[in-house]
Amino acid sequence: SLKWNVSEKGTWKIALFDGLPTGFSDNPHNLKWDFNKEEGMLAVSEYQITSLIKNRIKGSYRTGIYYHSQLIETDAENNKTILHMNNYGLYFIADQKIYQKPDSTGGLGIFAQIAISPKAINTHDRYIGFGLSYQGLFNKRNEDKLGLAYTYAGFNDSSKKDEAILEFCYMAQITENIFIQPDLQYVFNPAGTGQKLDDAVVGFIRLGLNF
Repeated sequence: SLKWNVSEKGTWKIALFDGLPTGFSDNPHNLKWDFNKEEGMLAVSEYQITSLIKNRIKGSYRTGIYYHSQLIETDAENNKTILHMNNYGLYFIADQKIYQKPDSTGGLGIFAQIAISPKAINTHDRYIGFGLSYQGLFNKRNEDKLGLAYTYAGFNDSSKKDEAILEFCYMAQITENIFIQPDLQYVFNPAGTGQKLDDAVVGFIRLGLNF
Protein backbone atom coordinates (compact mmCIF):
# COMPACT_ATOMS: atom_id res chain seq x y z
CA SER A 1 0.00 0.00 0.00
CA LEU A 2 1.11 3.55 -0.73
CA LYS A 3 -0.06 6.92 0.57
CA TRP A 4 0.78 10.29 -0.95
CA ASN A 5 -0.13 13.59 0.70
CA VAL A 6 -0.76 15.53 -2.49
CA SER A 7 -1.60 18.74 -0.63
CA GLU A 8 -2.56 19.94 2.82
CA LYS A 9 -6.13 18.71 2.28
CA GLY A 10 -5.67 16.05 -0.42
CA THR A 11 -4.46 12.46 0.03
CA TRP A 12 -4.12 9.71 -2.55
CA LYS A 13 -3.91 6.02 -1.58
CA ILE A 14 -3.42 2.80 -3.52
CA ALA A 15 -3.24 -0.80 -2.31
CA LEU A 16 -2.66 -4.18 -4.00
CA PHE A 17 -3.98 -7.48 -2.63
CA ASP A 18 -3.81 -11.16 -3.51
CA GLY A 19 -6.88 -11.82 -5.65
CA LEU A 20 -7.59 -15.16 -3.95
CA PRO A 21 -6.07 -15.36 -0.44
CA THR A 22 -5.19 -18.79 0.95
CA GLY A 23 -7.69 -20.13 3.51
CA PHE A 24 -6.86 -19.89 7.21
CA SER A 25 -6.63 -23.68 7.45
CA ASP A 26 -3.53 -23.60 5.20
CA ASN A 27 -2.39 -20.10 6.15
CA PRO A 28 -3.30 -19.61 9.84
CA HIS A 29 -1.03 -16.58 10.36
CA ASN A 30 -1.74 -14.93 6.98
CA LEU A 31 1.97 -14.77 6.16
CA LYS A 32 1.86 -16.78 2.91
CA TRP A 33 1.32 -14.28 0.09
CA ASP A 34 1.12 -15.44 -3.49
CA PHE A 35 0.71 -13.00 -6.37
CA ASN A 36 0.21 -14.85 -9.64
CA LYS A 37 -1.79 -14.52 -12.84
CA GLU A 38 -4.06 -17.48 -12.14
CA GLU A 39 -5.37 -16.20 -8.80
CA GLY A 40 -5.60 -12.63 -9.99
CA MET A 41 -5.09 -9.36 -8.16
CA LEU A 42 -7.27 -6.86 -6.31
CA ALA A 43 -6.30 -3.18 -6.58
CA VAL A 44 -7.96 -0.27 -4.77
CA SER A 45 -7.24 3.42 -5.38
CA GLU A 46 -8.78 6.30 -3.43
CA TYR A 47 -8.50 10.07 -3.28
CA GLN A 48 -9.58 11.94 -0.13
CA ILE A 49 -10.22 15.63 0.44
CA THR A 50 -10.36 16.95 4.00
CA SER A 51 -12.26 20.18 4.52
CA LEU A 52 -12.90 22.61 7.34
CA ILE A 53 -16.03 24.73 7.68
CA LYS A 54 -15.57 27.93 9.67
CA ASN A 55 -12.07 26.65 10.55
CA ARG A 56 -13.55 24.29 13.16
CA ILE A 57 -15.98 21.82 11.65
CA LYS A 58 -14.19 18.97 9.94
CA GLY A 59 -15.29 16.81 7.06
CA SER A 60 -13.86 14.32 4.57
CA TYR A 61 -14.86 13.32 1.03
CA ARG A 62 -13.48 10.19 -0.62
CA THR A 63 -13.89 8.76 -4.07
CA GLY A 64 -12.32 5.54 -5.25
CA ILE A 65 -12.25 2.62 -7.63
CA TYR A 66 -11.43 -1.06 -7.21
CA TYR A 67 -10.39 -3.62 -9.83
CA HIS A 68 -10.34 -7.42 -9.44
CA SER A 69 -8.62 -9.16 -12.36
CA GLN A 70 -10.31 -12.55 -11.90
CA LEU A 71 -11.88 -14.88 -9.34
CA ILE A 72 -11.41 -18.66 -9.46
CA GLU A 73 -13.43 -21.30 -7.60
CA THR A 74 -11.80 -24.67 -6.78
CA ASP A 75 -13.93 -27.73 -5.96
CA ALA A 76 -13.07 -30.75 -3.81
CA GLU A 77 -11.41 -32.48 -6.77
CA ASN A 78 -9.20 -29.45 -7.43
CA ASN A 79 -11.09 -28.51 -10.59
CA LYS A 80 -10.97 -24.77 -11.17
CA THR A 81 -13.67 -22.55 -12.63
CA ILE A 82 -13.30 -18.86 -13.49
CA LEU A 83 -16.28 -17.11 -11.90
CA HIS A 84 -15.54 -13.71 -13.39
CA MET A 85 -12.81 -11.59 -14.96
CA ASN A 86 -12.13 -7.85 -14.90
CA ASN A 87 -14.55 -6.91 -12.14
CA TYR A 88 -14.55 -3.32 -10.91
CA GLY A 89 -16.56 -0.78 -8.96
CA LEU A 90 -16.76 2.91 -8.11
CA TYR A 91 -17.63 4.46 -4.76
CA PHE A 92 -18.04 7.81 -3.03
CA ILE A 93 -18.06 8.46 0.73
CA ALA A 94 -18.82 11.77 2.45
CA ASP A 95 -18.51 12.40 6.19
CA GLN A 96 -19.25 15.93 7.36
CA LYS A 97 -19.91 17.47 10.77
CA ILE A 98 -22.57 20.18 10.45
CA TYR A 99 -22.79 21.36 14.06
CA GLN A 100 -19.99 21.75 16.59
CA LYS A 101 -20.90 21.95 20.27
CA PRO A 102 -19.36 25.00 21.96
CA ASP A 103 -16.17 24.17 23.87
CA SER A 104 -16.49 20.47 22.98
CA THR A 105 -15.41 17.95 20.36
CA GLY A 106 -19.00 16.72 20.06
CA GLY A 107 -21.77 17.72 17.70
CA LEU A 108 -23.95 16.55 14.83
CA GLY A 109 -22.52 14.85 11.76
CA ILE A 110 -23.92 13.38 8.56
CA PHE A 111 -22.54 10.76 6.21
CA ALA A 112 -23.38 9.29 2.82
CA GLN A 113 -22.08 6.34 0.79
CA ILE A 114 -22.71 5.42 -2.85
CA ALA A 115 -21.28 2.48 -4.79
CA ILE A 116 -21.92 0.94 -8.22
CA SER A 117 -20.48 -2.07 -10.05
CA PRO A 118 -21.26 -4.10 -13.20
CA LYS A 119 -24.66 -5.78 -13.01
CA ALA A 120 -23.57 -8.78 -15.08
CA ILE A 121 -20.94 -9.81 -12.51
CA ASN A 122 -22.03 -8.67 -9.06
CA THR A 123 -24.99 -9.91 -7.02
CA HIS A 124 -25.30 -6.41 -5.53
CA ASP A 125 -24.60 -3.90 -8.28
CA ARG A 126 -25.67 -0.73 -6.43
CA TYR A 127 -25.54 0.50 -2.85
CA ILE A 128 -26.62 3.65 -1.01
CA GLY A 129 -26.17 4.48 2.65
CA PHE A 130 -26.68 7.64 4.70
CA GLY A 131 -27.23 8.63 8.30
CA LEU A 132 -26.72 10.95 11.25
CA SER A 133 -24.50 10.74 14.31
CA TYR A 134 -24.43 12.91 17.41
CA GLN A 135 -21.58 12.94 19.92
CA GLY A 136 -22.15 14.30 23.40
CA LEU A 137 -25.96 14.28 23.45
CA PHE A 138 -26.10 14.26 27.25
CA ASN A 139 -24.23 16.51 29.69
CA LYS A 140 -21.07 14.96 31.15
CA ARG A 141 -21.23 12.25 28.44
CA ASN A 142 -19.18 14.03 25.76
CA GLU A 143 -17.64 10.84 24.34
CA ASP A 144 -20.93 8.95 23.85
CA LYS A 145 -22.31 8.70 20.30
CA LEU A 146 -25.85 8.26 19.02
CA GLY A 147 -26.36 6.97 15.47
CA LEU A 148 -29.20 6.53 12.99
CA ALA A 149 -28.57 5.08 9.52
CA TYR A 150 -30.31 3.70 6.44
CA THR A 151 -28.71 1.41 3.87
CA TYR A 152 -30.00 0.05 0.57
CA ALA A 153 -28.54 -2.74 -1.57
CA GLY A 154 -29.92 -3.51 -5.02
CA PHE A 155 -29.89 -7.03 -6.48
CA ASN A 156 -29.03 -7.75 -10.10
CA ASP A 157 -31.73 -10.46 -10.05
CA SER A 158 -35.09 -8.83 -10.77
CA SER A 159 -36.91 -11.72 -9.04
CA LYS A 160 -35.50 -10.55 -5.69
CA LYS A 161 -36.68 -7.46 -3.86
CA ASP A 162 -33.93 -5.00 -3.04
CA GLU A 163 -32.77 -5.15 0.57
CA ALA A 164 -32.69 -2.22 3.01
CA ILE A 165 -31.75 -1.79 6.67
CA LEU A 166 -32.75 0.86 9.21
CA GLU A 167 -30.26 0.98 12.09
CA PHE A 168 -30.20 2.69 15.50
CA CYS A 169 -27.24 2.48 17.89
CA TYR A 170 -25.76 4.17 20.94
CA MET A 171 -22.10 3.92 21.95
CA ALA A 172 -21.51 4.49 25.66
CA GLN A 173 -17.90 5.20 26.63
CA ILE A 174 -17.38 3.38 29.95
CA THR A 175 -13.70 4.24 30.41
CA GLU A 176 -11.03 5.73 28.18
CA ASN A 177 -10.40 2.27 26.69
CA ILE A 178 -13.75 0.47 26.99
CA PHE A 179 -17.12 1.12 25.33
CA ILE A 180 -20.46 -0.68 25.03
CA GLN A 181 -22.64 -0.20 21.95
CA PRO A 182 -26.20 -1.58 21.78
CA ASP A 183 -27.41 -1.83 18.18
CA LEU A 184 -30.91 -2.41 16.77
CA GLN A 185 -31.63 -3.06 13.07
CA TYR A 186 -34.78 -3.60 11.01
CA VAL A 187 -34.13 -5.46 7.75
CA PHE A 188 -36.54 -4.97 4.85
CA ASN A 189 -36.72 -7.84 2.33
CA PRO A 190 -33.87 -10.09 3.51
CA ALA A 191 -33.19 -11.64 0.11
CA GLY A 192 -29.55 -12.68 0.10
CA THR A 193 -30.34 -16.39 0.54
CA GLY A 194 -32.68 -16.54 -2.45
CA GLN A 195 -35.60 -17.54 -0.20
CA LYS A 196 -38.74 -15.53 0.49
CA LEU A 197 -38.22 -14.23 4.02
CA ASP A 198 -40.22 -11.88 6.21
CA ASP A 199 -38.74 -8.61 7.42
CA ALA A 200 -36.36 -9.21 10.32
CA VAL A 201 -35.38 -7.45 13.54
CA VAL A 202 -31.75 -7.84 14.63
CA GLY A 203 -30.29 -6.70 17.94
CA PHE A 204 -26.87 -7.09 19.50
CA ILE A 205 -24.43 -5.44 21.92
CA ARG A 206 -20.83 -4.72 20.92
CA LEU A 207 -18.08 -4.54 23.55
CA GLY A 208 -15.00 -2.55 22.50
CA LEU A 209 -11.52 -2.62 24.04
CA ASN A 210 -9.05 -0.04 22.73
CA PHE A 211 -5.39 0.00 23.82
